[in-house]
Amino acid sequence: MHFGEPLAVELEAAFLAELPPLQQQAIFRLKRWQDRQRSLLGRMLLRRALSLPYGGAGRFTLQTICQTERGRPLIPGGPDFNLSHSGETVVLAVCSRGQVGIDIEAIRPIDVEQFQHIVPELADAREETGGSGDLRSFYDYWTRKEAVVKGCGLGLALPFEQLDVSRDVVAAAGSVWHLRSLIIGGGDMSCHIATNVPPSGIFLESLTRESLHP
Repeated sequence: MHFGEPLAVELEAAFLAELPPLQQQAIFRLKRWQDRQRSLLGRMLLRRALSLPYGGAGRFTLQTICQTERGRPLIPGGPDFNLSHSGETVVLAVCSRGQVGIDIEAIRPIDVEQFQHIVPELADAREETGGSGDLRSFYDYWTRKEAVVKGCGLGLALPFEQLDVSRDVVAAAGSVWHLRSLIIGGGDMSCHIATNVPPSGIFLESLTRESLHP
């Protein structure tokens, strides 16, 4: 989902009314409107997903969300889910079997040399491409790593530099993770999804803010 301006007051109020008090408070603590909106829209995406067959067809709600000891949100007995955002784009991944992680990043100019020690896969990519496409390759490797780490829910306990994501099948945290690239927006975004169960298929849906109205 892409957003470019603040929600209308009425729509924002309607969305907030759908959240449990603790989730409302967490959003109110965010200082920037962009951060508040990203968090709120992410919850509304999840609310909608939980109403559909792959999300339990209404058997689970936002009220059923809790956290692991490491702070990873989950729904006991329900589908696994993961949220990510970058700039004005918010994405949600939901799976009915196993665990899922997703990461999206807007491709912006950076000095990739500063991250060479975290993304050693970039050196191998350079040998194949002669150094062209370094920026895109960096973001692709980065989102692949993030997707696996978020799927595992281990955070910093799973060091980036030790996670080899040069292939689409990755061993991490005692599981085998399957990586897929997702085309989101134009060519200025990198997005990857990771699941610890081979995906039988991936369904993509692009939504507007208005389509999430309760």
